[in-house]
Amino acid sequence: MVRSRSFLIIAEVSTLVLFMGKTKFGKAFFTMGLSVCGMILSGYLLFHHYQIRYRENYKSVCNINEGLNCDAVALHPSSEFLGVPVAAWGILFYLVVILLVRLAEQHSGEKAAKRATSLLTVLLLAGFIIDMFLMWVSVSMIQSLCIFCMGTYVVNTLLLLLDLDFGRAWKKTILSTKDVMLELGWGA
Repeated sequence: MVRSRSFLIIAEVSTLVLFMGKTKFGKAFFTMGLSVCGMILSGYLLFHHYQIRYRENYKSVCNINEGLNCDAVALHPSSEFLGVPVAAWGILFYLVVILLVRLAEQHSGEKAAKRATSLLTVLLLAGFIIDMFLMWVSVSMIQSLCIFCMGTYVVNTLLLLLDLDFGRAWKKTILSTKDVMLELGWGA
């Protein structure tokens, strides 16, 4: 019952976000709103990361059972990248998303806006791929899921879907992204 109710809530929020995202204002508003939600989740995950590692007798709110155990995920080596907690990278990720959205809004129709939106698409796609890898690590290696991590996965998936508009042609996205990458000297 709880699982089906959660799925319905996610589906309703997804529909609302995608519907409201059809206008330029709505898309920017929801992208920034989702990014703020992601920053809040990542902020809690960063707090949890340090609490579980350095504070004795810390009781986290998300240890439900063996299958849903944030502590197990936070203590796993994959919770850090280059010695920095993944949650800190997440906060940076969401700040860059907001920056790129603001840049695209301020330079609407200009070359800078196209660059910002192309970089945003690349960033969101990379974030989605990283999330899928982290989820695979949680399921297959740690054998436990973190509900707050999963919240960021939902946020990032919604951000990517909102960015792609469901109707926007992949070819157009790939070509504009390729042009930006060539301009930056990242391709041949």
